[in-house]
Amino acid sequence: PDQVIVFLTPHKISLLILVKYYLESAKEENDSETYQKLGLFIIEEISVVKDFTEKPLGDLVVNLETAGLVVAADHLLDKLDEFFEDSTVGVDRIYSFMEDISRMISEDDEYRTHEFGKSFQTFKSSPFTVFLRRMNLGFQLMLFDGLARLFDELELYLNNKDGSYRGTLSLYESISYANREAEEIQKSFGVLPRAEIEERIEHLKLHAPNLAKAHFLSYLNYLHHNEFEKAVDDLHRYFDYAIASASDKSQSQSQSQEGQQTAKLQNFMSYAALNLAGLHFRFGHMQEGINIIYETVRIAQEQEDDQCLALALSWLFRLVSVDSGNHHEEHQVLRRVVARSAELNLPYLATQSLQALASHYLLHPRDPIHGVQENSRGSHTRPEKVWDLLRVGATRARMEPSLGALDKLMSASHLLKMNSWDFFGNRDMSILASQLQLENYASSETQDSCLALCKLAMHYSSLGEYDTCLAILSDAHKSFPLPSQKTWHQISLRILHTWALRRGQLSLAETLGIQLDAVCSRNTDDIHSYIDAQFRHAHLAIHRGDHKKASVLLDTLQDFCIQKGLEIYTVSLKFYQAQNCVLAGSHISALPHVLASITLSERYNLDTMGAAAKVLLADIQLSLQKEPSEIKNSIDHVLPLILQHCDFEVIVDAYVVLARLAIVNSTLDGAKREKKLDKALDYLDMAEEKAVQIDYLSKLLQIFYLKANVYNTLGDTEDREVAANKFNEVQKRQAQSRDTIPDNFYFLQL
Repeated sequence: PDQVIVFLTPHKISLLILVKYYLESAKEENDSETYQKLGLFIIEEISVVKDFTEKPLGDLVVNLETAGLVVAADHLLDKLDEFFEDSTVGVDRIYSFMEDISRMISEDDEYRTHEFGKSFQTFKSSPFTVFLRRMNLGFQLMLFDGLARLFDELELYLNNKDGSYRGTLSLYESISYANREAEEIQKSFGVLPRAEIEERIEHLKLHAPNLAKAHFLSYLNYLHHNEFEKAVDDLHRYFDYAIASASDKSQSQSQSQEGQQTAKLQNFMSYAALNLAGLHFRFGHMQEGINIIYETVRIAQEQEDDQCLALALSWLFRLVSVDSGNHHEEHQVLRRVVARSAELNLPYLATQSLQALASHYLLHPRDPIHGVQENSRGSHTRPEKVWDLLRVGATRARMEPSLGALDKLMSASHLLKMNSWDFFGNRDMSILASQLQLENYASSETQDSCLALCKLAMHYSSLGEYDTCLAILSDAHKSFPLPSQKTWHQISLRILHTWALRRGQLSLAETLGIQLDAVCSRNTDDIHSYIDAQFRHAHLAIHRGDHKKASVLLDTLQDFCIQKGLEIYTVSLKFYQAQNCVLAGSHISALPHVLASITLSERYNLDTMGAAAKVLLADIQLSLQKEPSEIKNSIDHVLPLILQHCDFEVIVDAYVVLARLAIVNSTLDGAKREKKLDKALDYLDMAEEKAVQIDYLSKLLQIFYLKANVYNTLGDTEDREVAANKFNEVQKRQAQSRDTIPDNFYFLQL
């Protein structure tokens, strides 16, 4: 019986005294503020168990007095003292007290109305009545020796108000509290500091050592902090305790039920293997994970467990995608997962698989949609297919009965849309997708929300709004303080690296690049972060003027991307290879790279990357003395896209190219020479405004140099000197700039 009821304890006697006092006050005080406050206080005390041991009397009295319920506290102490006025009849007094409680919940309406007033009728289905009935049930099942023990415990409770005596919970209450506490701890990952979470887990293990979920929480905690050996140990403990618990249940069941329980125990092994494969995936042990998945598939086939088999296929896709780099094999496995999850009516897995397939088509446009290699058009990205898969996935997600799972799926969908719009070059839609995720799922999906926040910060930094960017990153740092959640750290380093390169702080950029390498090395499953980190080493070499090293790094990274089936990244790599050639003074060598970048960006629908490449092509053509009118037409064609969706750096480059075009045209058309030069100054003013916002010092030098030359041509010596002085000031800033990060980025602790 102790597994299904709540037995009487001294603390519960105290709560019964308070409930009785509250109900007896219903005649006179049911509208007073103190009366209402006492009711709320009691409801909170009787509704939620807050620890494995009960609250001592001293704490209860202090809480009452703090809430302004001094009279109720005095009444409680007086009633407890009455039990001990004559120790020879103490047990009888407990019995009499519980008899009064029994009469309060009886069907004698005349008695209740006389004792408590008509308002007591409103308490029939209230928490007070439920609590009274539960306590009365516990009392009725107690034997005399139980009452005698309760009297002794009550004396200890009254004489040890300091907390040296604490009552214990029933097994049922302990299990209920342990499960609720486990759920709360799981929600706190990514929100509370590590020390606090570990303290709560150890407290849970101490009082509920056989609770399997306590060891699973410990496993999750070590997983968050990348401690492989401890994570493996706790994962094994979790399944050991889970199997032991299931075995205990099977011993008390009938033969048919026992057979079902035995099948469940056998299925435990396949799911244990799945979790172990996921653990190996997290730590980059891909081959070990693949071997375990094959074993899981064998067990699932023996047990005819189609659901486990579908989950195993989904994990096989993730492991193969990182280990082999064979995206065609990944594609085939993923299509099998989509088909199998749809057949088995598994909405969560089906939606996850559709989202993964949409992401796959985004990054691997050469893979055919229908399983057969298509014509040359098959090498183009198909944005409409990505959106179709996301739409179908959202429809499947709504079939998922669990609201928590639905939130996770929809949050992932918004993040995928955000990244897709980034790829295709629509900044406004990318920002909208991230805001939708934050608006709807910020409280439930903390890791996704961290990524959405940091992406917003990147957008604002690209527009020169560093104050807003820093505020967002600071908020992400406070909301997601765990070292395991490196998203904010990684993106902060990217933002700082770009900022340092623009300011010419190359030593700082090198330090940041090394730190970014270290962060990415812990995310071995994230090949995209690795590519970004390696690219930044090449970008640094370009800014240092080490063009040979930059060329080698870019070529190596390009080969790596092609090997992994990520040709989509070669668009930007070819662009920077062209930029490297331009800065090295080899404009002819730059032409094949920039033309390839433009061709690939059109093939993959990367609009902003294509626009930036066309600006660079115009710059090259100017240096090669091509026809200015044709160059102007090509820039005008992409200028609206550049102004609406490109970073300020691209906008600055476009304005500088337009200014140079106007200067060249002024030499060709003497009649409109002054007008053309004024137009060049207008472009340079707009370029200066944007360059100042993003601290683009190297480009500011070019802008002020061009301005000084234009003013000199116009004979405006005063403005020429102003431009020259600004040029000198920027040079001094570059020379004097220290290799330190802004104070606002204190949380990086470099």
